[in-house]
Amino acid sequence: MAMAILQQRADAAGMAIEVSSAGTHDWQTGRPAHPHTIAELSAHGIELDHAARTFHADDFADVDLVLAMDARNAGDLRRLAPTRGARAKIYLIRDFDPSRPHDREVPDPYYGGPGDYQRVFDMLDAASAGLIARIRTGGPPPWTHP
Repeated sequence: MAMAILQQRADAAGMAIEVSSAGTHDWQTGRPAHPHTIAELSAHGIELDHAARTFHADDFADVDLVLAMDARNAGDLRRLAPTRGARAKIYLIRDFDPSRPHDREVPDPYYGGPGDYQRVFDMLDAASAGLIARIRTGGPPPWTHP
């Protein structure tokens, strides 16, 4: 969901940004997005055709920024990072939410219902808007952590 929202916001802003998505574990690899994810995105006019993949240490060399949904995933990514520079690319996506929420984690709505997916959409949309604004005003990564 985060990938689709961020890509849509970047495209709408006329920014040539490539957004991809990968998990920290392989149990969903190759599977499509959850039907509630697809439905929530569709309700906002965003299409998603995506199969899950796993993030690997080599991926750090190909990206400027790595966004995690929660502290556990950020920790998994930090352990996977081959260098200090790679670790510096890792942020929680809600670090960029302009409302500066106290709890910066995005809950996993997988076992929830449509309302949980709507709540997560709203969190990710706010964070994506903040990230696009940060890119516009802050220049290219790396940035100091918020």
